[in-house]
Amino acid sequence: MREVVAFDVEGTLSTGAQWRGIGRYLVRHGRALSYRLFRLSR
Repeated sequence: MREVVAFDVEGTLSTGAQWRGIGRYLVRHGRALSYRLFRLSR
């Protein structure tokens, strides 16, 4: 099975809402540490 992450390219979601959605996806799929490290680097 191929996993896909989708996000809003039309601008109807705020940037914060997009990152929260991506973060939830990554946490649920065992990538919480990667997500947290990425956020800390910004």
